[in-house]
Amino acid sequence: MKHKLTYRAINENTLSISWPKDMSDSTFTEIQGFLTSIEQDSINGVLTSYAAYHEIAVIFDPEKTNHGILIEYFKSVQISSPKIVYSKLWVVPVCYEANYAPDLPNLSDQLGMSTDEIIHKHSQQEYKVHFLGFLPGFMYLGGLDEALHIPRKNKPQLTPQGSVAIGGAQTGIYPQESPGGWHVIGNCPLKFFDPLEDPPCLFQPGDHVKFNPVSYQEYKVMALEIKLDVFDYGQIVRNG
Repeated sequence: MKHKLTYRAINENTLSISWPKDMSDSTFTEIQGFLTSIEQDSINGVLTSYAAYHEIAVIFDPEKTNHGILIEYFKSVQISSPKIVYSKLWVVPVCYEANYAPDLPNLSDQLGMSTDEIIHKHSQQEYKVHFLGFLPGFMYLGGLDEALHIPRKNKPQLTPQGSVAIGGAQTGIYPQESPGGWHVIGNCPLKFFDPLEDPPCLFQPGDHVKFNPVSYQEYKVMALEIKLDVFDYGQIVRNG
């Protein structure tokens, strides 16, 4: 294994396994391979496991096993090939115009670059979905240009649904209206979470995302099509 792991008891039935705090492809691959190994090995007492971008939480039955037994087991585990691989490239429409980008002027001042340059750098990258969390359908995306890295806001603010935002070394899209501390630079009209769909989240870990700047008029047309449930999501997805 490339990375040195850290083990920590969260509570009486949860063990945390942590990787270095980065969003590299190697970390993503190791985490997904580790999850696959846990599932395939059917470890006695383990109920389920969840992944974040540099951490796995293992939930277990304390009457059947404990932290110490699991730590010793995981130290010697052979990582399997991950089930999750790059599967789709989503070309995601984003309107970066002023009424959808309230934090863009301030971000321009802080980063010392024009708003056009920020939009160009943000939309030229291809991002990987490392995991889903915080809100149903919220994607944590790796691959943000280092020139756009910026600390989160000191005070969270109510953030509209569809907001495309930057926080720290990450970018993402708010699938629902929510308090948030990231800097909003645009908005996307897509529907990212539907509990009636299978899977309920539009994007999955391992998918790639590229932002496509659209005009206000184009945004409004797509938003109406989505509201009327006639938008063709096939036009924005490419098979990997």
